[in-house]
Amino acid sequence: MNTTRLGKIARLPRSIREQLNVRLDDGVPGKSLLEWLNGLPETRQVLQEQFAGKPISKQNLSKWRKGGYEEWLREREGDEVAAHLAEQEKNLAKATARPTRSDRLASVLTMELARQVREWQRDTSPQRERWRQLREMLRELADLRKEDHRAGWIQLLREKRNCEVQRPENPGTIKPGQTESNL
Repeated sequence: MNTTRLGKIARLPRSIREQLNVRLDDGVPGKSLLEWLNGLPETRQVLQEQFAGKPISKQNLSKWRKGGYEEWLREREGDEVAAHLAEQEKNLAKATARPTRSDRLASVLTMELARQVREWQRDTSPQRERWRQLREMLRELADLRKEDHRAGWIQLLREKRNCEVQRPENPGTIKPGQTESNL
């Protein structure tokens, strides 16, 4: 989503916002978070320069929980999905011959589709719009799966051809059209 946020917490340095999000994720109570945040020299400097020195309030923290923190959670979940897909890709690459560029691109597109599905799950658009989005994602997924299956069949055909080419001839076998006199 990457919405530009303008509130007090959004104006803090990234490292402090990250620490705040981790603490929220750990369930630290709001009162403790406010004491910690408002006690940081960096926070006091931002508040002095941009907000006439007014401290971060319960309302500011509440808005952050519903906005910036939720966005951070979605990004983390997206990163976890991407890491999981990357691990699966690595395992697949070990199990098969070397992956092609199109295989790697398909993995990237699969990760992006997974992120889109995560966003769609959180979307609060009207039901009709969500249904349209779902149908669109399903079409994309179906196309991706068709290509996966097509690539699988091509790989099987290659392996079959390689087995036939590498199969040693049995000297005692007569091929169709051959007689023992022209062996």
